[in-house]
Amino acid sequence: APGTPTLTAAASGIPSVGQMETITPAAPAKLAFSTPPQDSYVGMTLAPIVVQVQDSFGNPVPDSFVPVDLTLNGGTLAGGTTTQWTDEHGQATFNDLLILAPGTGLNFTASASGLASAVSSNFNVTYRVIVKEATLNTISMDQPDSWKGGIVPGQYDIAQIDNSSVTTTRNGPDLGSPATWY
Repeated sequence: APGTPTLTAAASGIPSVGQMETITPAAPAKLAFSTPPQDSYVGMTLAPIVVQVQDSFGNPVPDSFVPVDLTLNGGTLAGGTTTQWTDEHGQATFNDLLILAPGTGLNFTASASGLASAVSSNFNVTYRVIVKEATLNTISMDQPDSWKGGIVPGQYDIAQIDNSSVTTTRNGPDLGSPATWY
């Protein structure tokens, strides 16, 4: 791997000898996902995705100013920057991508002129479903924000959250009317 390791030679009965060597990566040859996409929710910005320039041996290559294009396979991007330039480490970071429809088995293709493209691992985008007991006013979720709902008769309500707003409500098994969310 690239770096500056010290090589040491030793044999019984004689002093060891060390020498520092600099190992540099080969020429840029391909792209790879060093931080692949993760599962997400509809309407939420995807976690940052990082694409790395590599040599033919899979070593990272510090190649700046390479435009990397990202294409979603199996879905449609609703927003975000799909071309990013690599930094001094040869990494292009995509941190503002948005998908507004659910999908399973989605992946990205990263491409750049003169380099072999890469396909990411698969990921899913799903609706966020929240179950609220009828006696509770506030729902805390895995995100720092929360949604409030009026108290309704019955056991629980289900709300489908899309981009921080309720798009669908339906009743639990014994509810007489839909929940009121505000």
